[in-house]
Amino acid sequence: MEGLLHALAEVLSGRRASDLESVTLDFKTVGRSVPDTLKDLAEAAMCFANSQGGVIVVGVRDDASGKAAFVGSTLDPTKTVGRIYELTEPGLIVIAETIDYADTTLTLITVPRSPDIHQVGGRATERIATSCRPMSATRIGIVL
Repeated sequence: MEGLLHALAEVLSGRRASDLESVTLDFKTVGRSVPDTLKDLAEAAMCFANSQGGVIVVGVRDDASGKAAFVGSTLDPTKTVGRIYELTEPGLIVIAETIDYADTTLTLITVPRSPDIHQVGGRATERIATSCRPMSATRIGIVL
């Protein structure tokens, strides 16, 4: 949590959120619709679970810095956990919680590293640097 709070402080002080993303940290916002956002979050969670695990911070624009980056999140943590579980195969259990930071409500989704390979829509990805990359059949076989 200390590393996350440091990253949020860096964004607030003027660094672009995208510059702070890593193999274990991603910033997201609520998109046009909650269902689309939850699908995007399930894909991001799967990506983390198939590699080292990580934290998704919902409510921070990754293309902005300072107070303007903190747009907030209205996601319900319980519904978010349930929908991520429903959209992933096998079902992925994550931890979602809200925190208040910089006068904004953020949703934190903590994703554990999984011994399974998870998919969304029949596709598996893994986090490489700051991106989700498709897993090849060979790579899936190595992990399993």
